[in-house]
Amino acid sequence: MGVKWRAFLAVALLSLAVDQALKWAAREYLAVGVPVRIVGEFFGLVREDGAVDVLGVFGQVPPAVILGIAALGLGLLASLLLRSEPSDRLAGTAIGCIVGGGVGNLLDRFYLLQVIDFLRFDLGLFAFPTFNPADLWIAIGVGLLLLDIVASEASEVALGEESEP
Repeated sequence: MGVKWRAFLAVALLSLAVDQALKWAAREYLAVGVPVRIVGEFFGLVREDGAVDVLGVFGQVPPAVILGIAALGLGLLASLLLRSEPSDRLAGTAIGCIVGGGVGNLLDRFYLLQVIDFLRFDLGLFAFPTFNPADLWIAIGVGLLLLDIVASEASEVALGEESEP
């Protein structure tokens, strides 16, 4: 198994396990709506149980359609992973983050019928909406994937410039 696949599997499984463990702890130890300050006003925990209908437009969509959309997304991610270089650890890590986080939120939606958000950052002028570890994994994965794409493009441009006479 190549380095890209090892990175993908390790990160996907780790991100899913951490997400589910932290959500379990939030359900067990945090009361709904009661904030817990960790770093002053900047960072804290507050449990917000979100029913599936918070999906807005998707709240009325049958579960089979949501699963179909998820399968399409997983297929696109698999395609990106398959097309990346065998030594591209960054692509494996990025896609592992996205898959682990996505599967974590899907599990919650279908088994708990809600996704628990409990992480809160307040920058003073802007407070992030409350989120959960799966959301964080997905955001990190997308950022890493963009970084991988930019780095790949930059290296192709550099290689192209070197080969010109």
